[in-house]
Amino acid sequence: MKHLKKYNEALTSSDLESFDVEEISLSLSEYWIPCDVVLPEDGQKVIVYAKSQMKIAQFEKGISLAERAALPEGSKRAITWSGADEHNNNKKPYRWNTHPGSYFGQEVTHWLPIPAKPGS
Repeated sequence: MKHLKKYNEALTSSDLESFDVEEISLSLSEYWIPCDVVLPEDGQKVIVYAKSQMKIAQFEKGISLAERAALPEGSKRAITWSGADEHNNNKKPYRWNTHPGSYFGQEVTHWLPIPAKPGS
């Protein structure tokens, strides 16, 4: 991407005239990770795409209905439910916390790691 510069390089007026947001967006689009391919680590903050919006979210893993059924009867986890567990409207054993609010697992289709901060 010829128009991107390091954060400490000054942009000139000619750079701004040729700055192509669409080109940058298309270049970044190849980095989106489909949720049906791989998920982030539990607790990892990422950029998510859901309902035609992009937001920062923290991935929270829950348990599936099959995992719950395999738990020993009477175990604490077998009788307690987390918002990230597969149940009711959440069709996946995870959720995406956006603070405030969250998305059900199936509402996010793609995610992207958050890039390092400038100077890192």
